[in-house]
Amino acid sequence: MVSLCFSSFLFSTTILHSFYARDVLYHHMMLSVTILSIALHTFQYFATSEQEVPTFFKYIRQIDKIMAHLAFCIVLCDMLILICAKSMWLCWILIFPYIILMCWFLEHSPHYEHLQKPLHTILHANSICAVHVMLWLKSYQ
Repeated sequence: MVSLCFSSFLFSTTILHSFYARDVLYHHMMLSVTILSIALHTFQYFATSEQEVPTFFKYIRQIDKIMAHLAFCIVLCDMLILICAKSMWLCWILIFPYIILMCWFLEHSPHYEHLQKPLHTILHANSICAVHVMLWLKSYQ
């Protein structure tokens, strides 16, 4: 669980990168993803039981889920636009959404329930790398 808290804090690197790349959409998107992820995973780490979870936390959980899915869709659309507009040689970047989707499906599979937290940590790390690669490709290529 500590790995989820740590990987949530690593989302802040994407905020800095998008700020210096002057990408307002990614900056605001990753700012909200970072704040919600830190709030969600830190609170889950300190909560000892499901009965201690206040009602507002359930709303944070839903908003975090919506924002994460929205961010995934925005980055995926940018990847597809970049591939179509610049070069088909950039199709290697589609490995990022593939890994994210596989981690997400495995995380929600009952057969891999014992690996839920490590899979979610891998999902975080891959998402961070995907956003950094996209910012680099959009800004410097």
